Amino acid sequence: MKRFPTNYLFASLILLVFWGLSACSSPQRLLDEGDYDLVIEKSLSRLKGKTNRDEDQVAALETAFERATSRDMAAVEQLKQSSDPARWPDMFRIYSRIANRQALVEPLIPLVDKNGYEAQFQFVRVVPLLAEAREKSAAYFYSQGRQLLQESQSTGNRMRGREAHAAFLRIQEYETNYLDTQSLLEAALEAGKAHVLISLINDSPVMLDKSFEDALLSIGTRDLDSRWTRFYTRDFGDFNFDYLVAVKFRTIQVSPGVIQEKSYQEVREIEEGFEYVLDARGNVRKDSLGNDIKIPKKVKIVADVLEVYQRKASKMEGFIEIRDAYTNNTLESEPLFAEHVFEHYAATFKGDERALSEESKRRIGNRPVNFPDDATMVLVLADRFKPILTQKIRSSGLFR
Repeated sequence: MKRFPTNYLFASLILLVFWGLSACSSPQRLLDEGDYDLVIEKSLSRLKGKTNRDEDQVAALETAFERATSRDMAAVEQLKQSSDPARWPDMFRIYSRIANRQALVEPLIPLVDKNGYEAQFQFVRVVPLLAEAREKSAAYFYSQGRQLLQESQSTGNRMRGREAHAAFLRIQEYETNYLDTQSLLEAALEAGKAHVLISLINDSPVMLDKSFEDALLSIGTRDLDSRWTRFYTRDFGDFNFDYLVAVKFRTIQVSPGVIQEKSYQEVREIEEGFEYVLDARGNVRKDSLGNDIKIPKKVKIVADVLEVYQRKASKMEGFIEIRDAYTNNTLESEPLFAEHVFEHYAATFKGDERALSEESKRRIGNRPVNFPDDATMVLVLADRFKPILTQKIRSSGLFR
């Protein structure tokens, strides 16, 4: 059997792949598949700047342009059969596609191939058609938005308000200052908002000072607010909220202050001075140069440390409950926990300071302090609690 060289087989494989890719992207293949705009794009890139233009590329561009225009205009005629105003955005999209296609081809006209054939392009007078479709599309979304907004305001349906907002935004794709769209956008934004009241409920046996509630509710609702949700920490009486976020405390504990004393000794061996090396007769030994041999003298140093450790802790346990303000149904419930630990170290020592470790040195000189009172411990706990509460609210899928 005849064997072909490896490099011959490899070259043949490359040619086959290249032929296959070329066939897949050839103008005729793309024309057969109806991908006319891709044919136009490829043909234009190969024809721009050329004087000796390939007849196949010119023919492909001519054919693709004619077929694309015919297909788009047929789609427009089909849409015209309907009286539904929702057809106008589709018609605008098609007219825009025609206009863009014509703008790409126009700079090459007259387009003549190397054999002298001049391609023919039938342009659509698309400018007035685009203008009409633009105005009718804006009018359609304006009418749709007005209807959705009216429904939202009359029924309290927030989702309709958000849909109205989306419709008014669509108008800006066609007209930048269409009638009173800007004020309607603001009205739809308000109609689509959910209003959420955050309140505290103390179910623990501990009476909470008002300063604690004020500290905890100073969470900064602006940080929580989003496009469709506004938070409040005060009830306005006759205001209708959509959701109620109740922060319920079941346990609030403050432990008594604890003082623990601990004494320990720190020992180090350091070099201090030197001593001579003696021989068996008690004489100082000499090195090869006749110098006395001496070595560092090591001594042990000691420091006795008395350490005072102070500790006081507070913790808070409860849960966050989100309810529908209209039905009073509980929608979400999550546990909450926070703690605060006060710690203080003080220490004194006797002995050689050089024996102290770095950790002990940091504590030496500190004096015992007064424990914070229970009210202060609870207020600090409120500060620790705020970011936990904020994160729980943000993570809820209801407020997005």
